[in-house]
Amino acid sequence: MFDGAAFVELDSRGVIDGASALDRLVDARARIGFAELGALLLAILRALRAAEQAEGGPYRLGRLSLSSLLVSAAGELELVGLGHPVTTTDEDGRVCTTEAVFQTAEIAAGGRATARTDRLAVAALRRALLPHVDLPPSLASAMRGEGTTSELASIIRALEADAPLADDELGAALASIEAIHAHVGIEPDPEGLQRLLSDLALGLPIQSDWDLRSGDLTEETTVVSASGAWIESPSQDRARVDLGPSLRRMLALLLTNHRTEPGRTSSTWDLLEAGWPDEKVLPDAGANRVYAAIKRLRNMGLRGVIERRDDGYRIAIHAKLTELDA
Repeated sequence: MFDGAAFVELDSRGVIDGASALDRLVDARARIGFAELGALLLAILRALRAAEQAEGGPYRLGRLSLSSLLVSAAGELELVGLGHPVTTTDEDGRVCTTEAVFQTAEIAAGGRATARTDRLAVAALRRALLPHVDLPPSLASAMRGEGTTSELASIIRALEADAPLADDELGAALASIEAIHAHVGIEPDPEGLQRLLSDLALGLPIQSDWDLRSGDLTEETTVVSASGAWIESPSQDRARVDLGPSLRRMLALLLTNHRTEPGRTSSTWDLLEAGWPDEKVLPDAGANRVYAAIKRLRNMGLRGVIERRDDGYRIAIHAKLTELDA
């Protein structure tokens, strides 16, 4: 108690909060991976559901605040308070409170929090983050009402609908997020989210879309086999990463273009045909496969080596790359 009011003092490992992390991401002109966004939403929904099912509960918040998501130097997400802004101090000891609140109109008007309002608060946070997310092609098409993605669009509409989603609102919301990821073929990536949050918390350089498009590199020399069979990267402590057949064929196409005509791009469909030559794949599903495969190649040591252009992907012209026949 302090001056007649109850308060809780938290021993937290937080270095920055979610709002500050987003500010740093925007300053770097970088984007959140779709797999990382999924991991963030699932973590929040699971925390809300645990609070709802806690002994002595249900505890419901009705609102979410980015400034309540504390991040440790190791990138661990601490969901402190969730629905209430966190007051912190900056480097000079000045108090700074960041308000980034997501809630329904009824909660703003002082209404009672329910599982539905918690679910809609997560949906509002998700919508607010989408402009900062690298969206897979089929999801972007579904959001524009294009393509053969009516099932995906219906899942998204159900997640954000004001009407009750199910008896178990938060459980249904968890299932909806997982269904969206299953539909586009990209698994949520909690490890990737932790790496991103750690870099943001520590103020490390974040590779931006501009970096990837311009060919600015952050890696030392990367060694690859000319056939695309393996990668040996400084970021992997010189470990050799053996690639599966689809990734190998895609990388071999990119390397051949780079070797014979530096700067030449391979379209999504060129890469799809190289990776899966004997399969007939719907356009949206094919684009998602390529998107996920490029992300895997980058995470295996080719970040800063493979860059995206308006007409496809290529090896950066000035990439620090060595090819070996072995």
